[in-house]
Amino acid sequence: MSDTEILEVLFVPAELIEPINRLSVRTKLRCLRAMDLWLTGKYTYIVVSGGKFLPPSTQTAPAALLMEHWLVDHGVSEKVIVRDLQSVDTFENIRLGMQALARHGHGDPSLITVTLVTEPLHAARFVHSFKAMYGSGIRVAPVRYHLSFFEQVMEVVFTCIHMLDPGGKGRVARYNRLRRRKAARGE
Repeated sequence: MSDTEILEVLFVPAELIEPINRLSVRTKLRCLRAMDLWLTGKYTYIVVSGGKFLPPSTQTAPAALLMEHWLVDHGVSEKVIVRDLQSVDTFENIRLGMQALARHGHGDPSLITVTLVTEPLHAARFVHSFKAMYGSGIRVAPVRYHLSFFEQVMEVVFTCIHMLDPGGKGRVARYNRLRRRKAARGE
């Protein structure tokens, strides 16, 4: 790869984890879609993103590690998987996922095109914040699954939060991260 060639990357944020340390059906659907896209030969890496964000009775391992294991068990080489093991929200998925790519020698976001693998309503807020943080260079490979009415409403609320605070530095985003980290520690 030349210094000016655009790096094509799949980016898969975790959804939920089920007791204990099992990927939710929705997260597996995201991984399956990423695997199908990976098999096209177009992508250099798959970024899996998600830390520990649920109580220890549900989750003791980072979501990205569980996603990596699923992908490897389904034939993807661990050498092409880039992990963010710390993020607890969409803001951190973006920031820490891109930092993980930088640790692999790809620190210039202008030379990276991200294909986001997630549900369309989640994609709306992810794309908005990604563009605010890194400019363009993102597209969506939608993964469609049923969201309850409440979940749809919450996605709209979260999208509004992202529109008001695209970098995730405001009070609501900080509180949410603190709450999730405390839950992960069993507090």
